[in-house]
Amino acid sequence: MYIQEDFSKHLCLNNCYIKGVFNYSNNKSIKSKNLLLEFSTFENQVILQKKSFNELLLQSSIFLSFVNFTDVKIKEPLDLTSISFKEFANFLGIQCSVKNRETARIIKNSFEQQKNIIEANKFYVLEMQKMEEKLKFNENPLDWIVFKIHKISSNHSQDWMLVLFWILSLTFLYSGFKQKYYSGCSGGNQLMLYSLLSISSIIVFIESIVLMESKKINKFIVFLIFNIINYACYGIVTNDYQLLCVSKIFYQFSQISENSHFPLSVLIYKVSIAYLIYQLIVSIRQNTRRK
Repeated sequence: MYIQEDFSKHLCLNNCYIKGVFNYSNNKSIKSKNLLLEFSTFENQVILQKKSFNELLLQSSIFLSFVNFTDVKIKEPLDLTSISFKEFANFLGIQCSVKNRETARIIKNSFEQQKNIIEANKFYVLEMQKMEEKLKFNENPLDWIVFKIHKISSNHSQDWMLVLFWILSLTFLYSGFKQKYYSGCSGGNQLMLYSLLSISSIIVFIESIVLMESKKINKFIVFLIFNIINYACYGIVTNDYQLLCVSKIFYQFSQISENSHFPLSVLIYKVSIAYLIYQLIVSIRQNTRRK
């Protein structure tokens, strides 16, 4: 067993058995910004509340009682994969990045046990991001594609504005395409139509990426700007500024009877919108629900 501290660098507890309360927060004599706990067992409470660390390393340690990470700030990514929590751990207000998917899952599960679903969802997103880093297209292309669609369409069911943006954008695109396609264009005009549709789709995709990456304080402004631009472009191309065709097409989305017959493009639109509406409901519920 050894306890070693370099007051300017780190505090290290190696192969220790701590019977009493380990209260790091109230110990004014400890100035270390790095804390290493490895191959140690803590029988009583461990309190790290309201502390800032450059690095917090927890390796192969066991916590038999309550562990308090409330309002802890950690500069380097946190790794909890090799430790064991026998009881409750409180991560409320923790500010850190995570080193791997398992760490995000542990913190997420802690919030779920407290019925704090909103905070749990934040670490669910981190869990999905770490999962994304592990997926490789050449190893499992189907899972990679499904995962990417889920992220781009709704940021893993967390971003309702992103989903609503896709619903509006796809409806604008499909309405504009349908009006121009059935207006008697042929030959070179059809080629121009498909080129315009392709360019518009690329622009919408870029807009969705920008919206997804926008910070919360700016997201609604970006959302409004992009939808105004898309509406203006749709109106210029179709002259349907009152959105009569858009309203008609969106209404027809729900009209499926037993004897309905429609082309492939309609089927793709209906399936896409049905998926997005489901994601919209889930995204709103994820940020407001009580469990």
